[in-house]
Amino acid sequence: MAKPSTSKTVDHFKDLFSGQSKDYARFRPRYPDNLYEFLVKQVKARDAVWDCATGSGQAAFDLARHFKTVYATDASAAQIGNAQQAPNIKYSVAPAERSGLADACADLVTVAQAVHWFDRDRFFLEARRVMKPGAVIACWAYGHLTPDEPELRRLTDKVSREILGPYWDERARLVWDGYETMAFPFADIKAPEFYLTSSWTLPELIGYFTSHSATQAFIKAKGYHPAQPLQDEFLSFWGDPERKLEISTKLTFRAGHRS
Repeated sequence: MAKPSTSKTVDHFKDLFSGQSKDYARFRPRYPDNLYEFLVKQVKARDAVWDCATGSGQAAFDLARHFKTVYATDASAAQIGNAQQAPNIKYSVAPAERSGLADACADLVTVAQAVHWFDRDRFFLEARRVMKPGAVIACWAYGHLTPDEPELRRLTDKVSREILGPYWDERARLVWDGYETMAFPFADIKAPEFYLTSSWTLPELIGYFTSHSATQAFIKAKGYHPAQPLQDEFLSFWGDPERKLEISTKLTFRAGHRS
């Protein structure tokens, strides 16, 4: 590989190859407003929503604009400790399968970027218990990036599909399948397609790759970042690494009603 530039911006880009991001939320995109607007139209009331596996509270914080109370749970105390705050969000540490919430308390249950990791049979039973009759459950996640520019699509596919392919956990493949193969014991709701659109510098894109569990597995096995062999190609395409480019990602989304 050609010797990289010694400029400050390129050094910063290169530094991101060395380990996992300290802040998961820093490189994870926000979910689109039209997704929340769609969900609000599906529910009968907006008294309470349970955001399960809330992580750093990205979805919970946005849901707080639409619901009187947001119950946000996560099995990780560290994630809860760093979550985004709002007066009407009630955070607690709890696994998805045992929320500790009251029976029939939620008008909506949401799971962002997590349901494929659950014991889903147990979680769906817990969700049904927590949901009011006629309440809605929605699960979504983002998979491989889908940038419009063909060369950037080639490079991101090379990293996430080819290089990282063997390192993805088998459960993550539910996302690639659009959750269509997931047993879902609720009455499906037809939904439009949703897309994330993020404006990233090149270091931010690499930071996003770094936040993947598959990347960490790759680094542990190989000793270097999966995007590093393509460093020169990314730099050639980007030009100035600090230039912002819009990158879209189609969401995997599935929602249903509790009977």
